[in-house]
Amino acid sequence: MACLVEECSEVQKAAASAMRFGLDDKGISEATAVKRLSRGCADLLAAVQTLSDERIIPLPRSRTLGASIEKSKAHILDSMEYARERGTLKE
Repeated sequence: MACLVEECSEVQKAAASAMRFGLDDKGISEATAVKRLSRGCADLLAAVQTLSDERIIPLPRSRTLGASIEKSKAHILDSMEYARERGTLKE
């Protein structure tokens, strides 16, 4: 669980940095912001998968996982549309 929390934090930090400075920003790193974000997401997925493998958290079965992901994506897109309507999200 500690690894999950840490990886969530890393993704949050990488995403915030990419939003603030741009996806191509390297800052003091050799990797771009998008590369750091991608690596953080992979680490987060690995932490989630490990927790599932150890039967600590259940994940949807493979046949329903796609539907769960699509439902989550629809929710995200709805939220983004609402933000556009409110004027807080621009293209």
